[in-house]
Amino acid sequence: MYHVVAATTNPAKIRAIAQAFNDVFGEGSCHIEGVEVESGVAAQPLTHLETRTGARQRVMNARQVRPEAAFWVAIEAGIEDDCVFA
Repeated sequence: MYHVVAATTNPAKIRAIAQAFNDVFGEGSCHIEGVEVESGVAAQPLTHLETRTGARQRVMNARQVRPEAAFWVAIEAGIEDDCVFA
């Protein structure tokens, strides 16, 4: 069984991570553990760069908290004000 650390305590994000791992590795093949870690960016990131930085920082912090895990996953939501819609 894979130990997957979700760099969040948000239940919706943890469910999404669990669904993705179940889809790839099979139902029941992973134990998902949510941990509260800092993103190092604003609570609501406002650029693509800030959003990506927040996700990467969460993964690095989660690895520090649970180095024994097999995978570390972060989902960071942000707002990009320069979106172009076709």
